[in-house]
Amino acid sequence: MIMVLPWEDLFLSVGHFARDTWQAWTKTISSGSMPFLNSEIMLVREKGFLKLQYSMLRILLLLLVLEGQAFALVGVHIENRVGCLDDADLEKRLDILVKNKGGDGHLSVSVVIAPAIDGLVLSLRVVMNATGEVVLDRTFRLKPEDCPGANDLLSVVLEQFLSTFPLEEWILKTSPPKPPPPEKIFLTRDVAELAGSASVAVDSRWPYPSADLELAVSIDVGSCRNRLIGSTAIRIGIPHELGSGSYLESMGMLGVGWRYASRGWMLRVEARTGGLLVSGYGYNTNYHRWLLWVEAQVGMMWQWKGILLGPQIAVSPLWHQVETTAGVNRQLPWLRVGVVIGFPFWYKKF
Repeated sequence: MIMVLPWEDLFLSVGHFARDTWQAWTKTISSGSMPFLNSEIMLVREKGFLKLQYSMLRILLLLLVLEGQAFALVGVHIENRVGCLDDADLEKRLDILVKNKGGDGHLSVSVVIAPAIDGLVLSLRVVMNATGEVVLDRTFRLKPEDCPGANDLLSVVLEQFLSTFPLEEWILKTSPPKPPPPEKIFLTRDVAELAGSASVAVDSRWPYPSADLELAVSIDVGSCRNRLIGSTAIRIGIPHELGSGSYLESMGMLGVGWRYASRGWMLRVEARTGGLLVSGYGYNTNYHRWLLWVEAQVGMMWQWKGILLGPQIAVSPLWHQVETTAGVNRQLPWLRVGVVIGFPFWYKKF
């Protein structure tokens, strides 16, 4: 691309515009009317204003040309002020060198040759388009008789520069960073799950000190976090002396509740009901009696090597009492605190 800026035409048009403006004003004042009053009639009648419009239009057209040439600076730009260079040949040679390097669209080459006191000044400049940074700036002093070899000089200098210039690194350095890959969000419905587990619990019982062993099986149904619980349990207590003999407590219970699971831990809340069997032995006459039992149980368990382990607590609102025929009695424990271990054995998703 060869570019010749019409600066002289622009300056001449501005001068004509100033002259036409002055003439229009002087004619209007001499006629006794003010400018721009009834401006449509003035523009038709006064020849000076027609010339003024023409000058303004010419200036606007020249500014548009300059603007278009300014945007055309990307590529090879040659400003030959003395006619020393073969512009078409030089532009073609420099453009081929830039394209062979892969710099088309990334590099702009500017060549300016102008007269100086002692001869000619020839400058070669290479600019990165992305940042406007000058990566090569060379100036040469020439004599008029050196003009035939100027094209070869510029081609050799540019070729040597491009052979060692790390263009790819500069492109990566000046190009905007790549946006991070979009984060993928997967929406899934809350599928139903079934799970089965067995548990063993060892509890202490209060207020009268006691202990028991519990075996339970539970089935959970629901989502990954929230599930309904159905359970069955058998509990056997330790024997206690009372009077001349001893008594033993055992229970069979059914329970329903709710379970919430998160990463690594689980909360269980259950309501249980069933029968409490109190059996006496060692007496002259041994009695066995079934009693209603109701309790609320809360357990907190953590995952550890494939099992669930944690504390549990249970409270009953029923305060039963054991009494012998001799009138010796004792209240049965209604508070239970212990440790439970769970063993998941079955799981199904549907």
